[in-house]
Amino acid sequence: MKIELQIPEVKEIDEQERKAHNAAIFAVFPRIEAEIKSKMYEQLVNTYSENVAVAKTREEIVLATVRGNGIMEGMALLLEKWQADAKAHEAEAQPKEVFEKSNPLSEI
Repeated sequence: MKIELQIPEVKEIDEQERKAHNAAIFAVFPRIEAEIKSKMYEQLVNTYSENVAVAKTREEIVLATVRGNGIMEGMALLLEKWQADAKAHEAEAQPKEVFEKSNPLSEI
């Protein structure tokens, strides 16, 4: 697989773009979450049972382990980001009255 990377443009997104992004993530997050977790499990098994098992030297074991852990960490970062975006949309979608009643700080 060939992926081309570029220095990302730092672009401020407005509130409407942020809400649209969070809504899109919220709509697909349960499916994405399940797929990412499945791929993370596959990577875990692949790293420790296949890659390490076929390594002939200590250096190969270390390289396979570091590479596998890096792949899992990348997936975990995306999972956490998208989970936070989905929760932000869910919190924004709740009526303010319900949120205020369930917020103990509003009673203070």
